[in-house]
Amino acid sequence: MRIFRNLLSDLTTLLLSLILALIIWAVAVRAADPIITKSLELEIGTRGLLPSEGVVTPEDRLVRITVEGPQSIVTPLTRSNFEAFIDLSEIPFGVSEAEIQIDFESEDLRIVFQDPRITVVNAEEIISREIPVVVQVRGNAARGHSIGEPVADPATILVSGPEDRVNQLQEAQITIFLDQPREDIVTQRRPTFIDRTDTVVSVNGLDRSTEEVVVVIPIDEIAGVADEPITVDWSGTPAVGYRLLNVRVEPNSLLVTGPPTVLESIRSISTEPIDISGLNASFTQQVSLVFPEGVVPDEVQPVFVTIEIEPIFTIDVVRRLPEMRALAAGLTARVEPEELSIFLYGPLPALDSIREGDVTVTLDLLDLGPGRHSIKPIVSVTAGDIEIRSTEPEFMIVIIEEESGEVEGTLTPTPSPTPTRRPTPQPTATP
Repeated sequence: MRIFRNLLSDLTTLLLSLILALIIWAVAVRAADPIITKSLELEIGTRGLLPSEGVVTPEDRLVRITVEGPQSIVTPLTRSNFEAFIDLSEIPFGVSEAEIQIDFESEDLRIVFQDPRITVVNAEEIISREIPVVVQVRGNAARGHSIGEPVADPATILVSGPEDRVNQLQEAQITIFLDQPREDIVTQRRPTFIDRTDTVVSVNGLDRSTEEVVVVIPIDEIAGVADEPITVDWSGTPAVGYRLLNVRVEPNSLLVTGPPTVLESIRSISTEPIDISGLNASFTQQVSLVFPEGVVPDEVQPVFVTIEIEPIFTIDVVRRLPEMRALAAGLTARVEPEELSIFLYGPLPALDSIREGDVTVTLDLLDLGPGRHSIKPIVSVTAGDIEIRSTEPEFMIVIIEEESGEVEGTLTPTPSPTPTRRPTPQPTATP
């Protein structure tokens, strides 16, 4: 018995020593790595799936936590070490409360504070609905025309999204404003969505089968009434050197009434004959119309015809002997070449009427002494509406020499110009 008691006493002493050693070791470790806390703010995510396709909107977007643990573990912690989430598999559709769960890996950490722990969530089922497209027409068609039933393509728009937002939609509305058209209207428009209270609502975030709708509005002629174009009955040719530029009628169409069979055979309404023979100017005049038997205008209004006539513009060439001026006394001068070719541009009638004195060429010899000189000629045209395009050559050579013998003079006489035959001008396009 004594031996047993001694053995038990030794074991007890050994166990107490071990426990004391562990306590001393734990105190030493705690002193080297103390327990600290750290606060973090986390975004709330989701895990799991709803019973069917839907979208969840939590009332709270962030959760604040405070964690406790050894300094060596807590200090380097960031938000990426934690995950705050709501388990969707436990949430029914509608408004309900859900627990915000925090997930982290380290077993040495402890969450000592969390706010909030519970959040209100709204789980909405994703649905799809066909929303009808409604076209509203404002305005009127032209006289003698009627507006048909508008057609929208597509006639409905498939909208997908949260149930509450999709169910409030009533129609996709398009408004077309007409300004008395005579032909069918085809346009592409983006619709505006209207809710059940006739209020415009936003569809941002909702999926739509199309963004734009093609709208066709038929414009039909009323039986017995037709809108016919007006054609000008003109004949003849303008004066020589002029051309017909344009024929214009205002208005260019007219609303007429008559038997439907007669109206169907009409292609246009003609004006009274207009003869432009020998004319050399534009003019505007009021004209009468020639109507088929049984056809009358729906409304009496004046009709004006404008005939635009313009001169034919072309290029002509004339040749002139230059006149030398300001030659010093005791000097003589001669020119190479003797004639200058001048290219003129303008109306054909004006070019045809040019006289000899309408185009002159002058060489200024002021302060020039003996020698060979290159001088640009001075060309003057007194006839109106004529433009000098170029000269050939651009510079003329003037050779100045001292007079020989007893002949004195102050100006070398200029030979009389020799008339030259101008080539027949050819009409060219107006620049």
